[in-house]
Amino acid sequence: MTVIPAHELAAAKHVAARDAQIPDDLFPKIDVVPSNPSKLYRSVLSAREVQIVELDATGLAAAIAKRTYTAVEVTEAYLKSAVVAHIGTNCLAWFDAESARERAQWLDEQMERSGPVGPMHGVPMSVKGKSKDRPSADGQTFSRSRGSHRARGISRLLDMSRRRTLI
Repeated sequence: MTVIPAHELAAAKHVAARDAQIPDDLFPKIDVVPSNPSKLYRSVLSAREVQIVELDATGLAAAIAKRTYTAVEVTEAYLKSAVVAHIGTNCLAWFDAESARERAQWLDEQMERSGPVGPMHGVPMSVKGKSKDRPSADGQTFSRSRGSHRARGISRLLDMSRRRTLI
């Protein structure tokens, strides 16, 4: 009988929970992942979505402010792109499409009412690191992390975003 170490069981549990967060509508039809998946998104996203994800942050913010793209449209393109990147590289530790979609809808409503909420209105944010409420790939949260001061900073950014004081 093979004994699986506790840390491997914890990691497997986290991976299963993370993968369960990715909505079915975001999973692309990919038969074979190339050895270099860096441009895989181009075969999955629409031409418009490729244009969105290839803009830098300031270009994207300007395009949203000019109403070339909506926050919902940008968020969907980035969610799809993130899932494609994850399929190719296993890069996601946590995936929260529901909150991203809700936030994008709120931002579009604000845009219609009074214009952009801030200079980075609608630009998606991805966080690499541990936070107090999101585990890493090994299932640990920041309280067990050596870099807990950075994790607290990430947690603060996420809290500010949820309170809509960081746009």
